[in-house]
Amino acid sequence: MHGAHLDRRIDRSASNRSGTVDAGRRLAEEFVRVPEAPRRRGRAKPAAARPDRHVAAGGGAAARRQGETPERTGVLGWFADALDRLTTLDLGQRGVSSDLYRWAFARQGPGLALAAATALRDRVAPAAVVLIATGWPDRPHVSPLVAETDGPPGAALLARALNVGFGSVPVFIVEDTLVAAMAAIAEAAGLRALAPSEAIAAAASRAPLHACAVLPLSTELDRARDEARRIFESLAPAAVIAVEKGGLNRTGHILTSRGDDTSAALAKADALFWEAQRHGTLTIGIGDGGNEIGMGLLEAEIAESLPFGRVGRDPDKGGIAPHTLVDHLVVAAVSNWGATAVAAALAVLAGRPEILHAPCLERAVLEAAAQQSLIDGISGHVAPSADGLPCEVHEALALLAGHLVHSTMARLRAEATV
Repeated sequence: MHGAHLDRRIDRSASNRSGTVDAGRRLAEEFVRVPEAPRRRGRAKPAAARPDRHVAAGGGAAARRQGETPERTGVLGWFADALDRLTTLDLGQRGVSSDLYRWAFARQGPGLALAAATALRDRVAPAAVVLIATGWPDRPHVSPLVAETDGPPGAALLARALNVGFGSVPVFIVEDTLVAAMAAIAEAAGLRALAPSEAIAAAASRAPLHACAVLPLSTELDRARDEARRIFESLAPAAVIAVEKGGLNRTGHILTSRGDDTSAALAKADALFWEAQRHGTLTIGIGDGGNEIGMGLLEAEIAESLPFGRVGRDPDKGGIAPHTLVDHLVVAAVSNWGATAVAAALAVLAGRPEILHAPCLERAVLEAAAQQSLIDGISGHVAPSADGLPCEVHEALALLAGHLVHSTMARLRAEATV
């Protein structure tokens, strides 16, 4: 099945609300300061020393390629730290993101989002395919059709950034039950959902057409492996990204943060990352709870310290800690925000602020998700919210990120004239 074609459009005329904008501007002036770096811990052993792990293209963050590590000082260093601090702000008071960020910082160094964006900038090119795995069926014990609003909206906006900024062709990988919803959310972000071959053709069109594709991936691991091989053979992706996508643990199960087994309902997207290893393809994981693809970099810390980290509600199915490694892990308080952080970093690296979406698009994708019956994973409501935070908070986050992009670019221009 290829991308669903949907005619419904979201009315965005009322989305840019003055109250949110004014509040966001006030917050921006107070927030965007140079943050203190968290205290370093010992670095992880190189991935090559752990042969039992599925390792992505670069052997994990410990084996970053020369040239992919961004500047750690000066304006870009300030920007990288401020961006990470902004998007790990625990407004939902879940009590997880600060620990995850501290551990990720210890293993990867500062500037998680900027490092991931730098690697993307160096790998992607016009018409290059970027796979983005997302979507989380969140109440499978009730219905496999119930999925959450964190993930697909952020994936759609990051896809837009890659398409607008670099001419890349985003191909979303989701469960079969989420194909239509993902297409609708992508179109709310401004991308026309087409078949993969048509989306690639659109990239070469003289008349502009910003296109994407949506493909299903099996929930059965063996079939997912076969499908992943075929996807790589036909599309040759330049990068594989996971945004709020459940990762397999050591026992081959995917658990929710509540310790429940949700394996049967989720596409086995780990297979894409294992295939990326074989092809030397860049891999990035974006998550917020410790159970997403990419968090395998922090498996030991998660298993030791987070609730249900080592053992979930069924002792035979392991804990929430995933096992698959990636080249770059981006931690955020909300996974959608992690995607925004990467988009913001891409905007600064390219010197093009329009790569980052406006707050009105943040509302548009959340409204599209709600119209497709996705639920807030914390509240359980069908609503344009995510992780228990109302739409206005997510709009303000986008506004703050935009302020950070513009202020950073102004400082870089001033520095260049000295």
